[in-house]
Amino acid sequence: MIIVANPRGDRPVTVPTKPDNTYYRYEMIHDGDARRAYADTHTDLVAALIAGYADIPFGATTDADAARLAHAGRIQVELQAALNVAGGLDDVDQITRTILTAPRHDPLQPGRRWDVKIPLVCITTDYDPYTDWPAPDGNIIWLDPTTETALLETLAAAGVIVLAETT
Repeated sequence: MIIVANPRGDRPVTVPTKPDNTYYRYEMIHDGDARRAYADTHTDLVAALIAGYADIPFGATTDADAARLAHAGRIQVELQAALNVAGGLDDVDQITRTILTAPRHDPLQPGRRWDVKIPLVCITTDYDPYTDWPAPDGNIIWLDPTTETALLETLAAAGVIVLAETT
């Protein structure tokens, strides 16, 4: 895996190659578009996002799961705050404002449908089938830390990272 600074302006991107002169399978733009990571596995990409993830021993599933969940929780808070600012909380009622600004240490319980203009950022493992809480639907941005692939795909869908695969 290689992590490089993302060039600014009209400077071209120099795509790194491996020692055998082939390209890495994946490219990920992250860290507020400031960095690019190149890797052949999702594990390496997740390690570019989560400090210490590469040091988790292979097979230490619980530790890896906990690291992905903690990362999803951090992103949930940061992304919800950014969405709240962009969408403006002035036009929402007090109940909606409370849900949008609530601490995230417990699962959000917005009801079955979220039809508010500001999306609600939720983590899949807070809801059914992982818990007894029913999952809301509607204007929801889901983050899924259950696997490395799921985490990367949902971070990309949420606009937190840009993920590309060479073919």
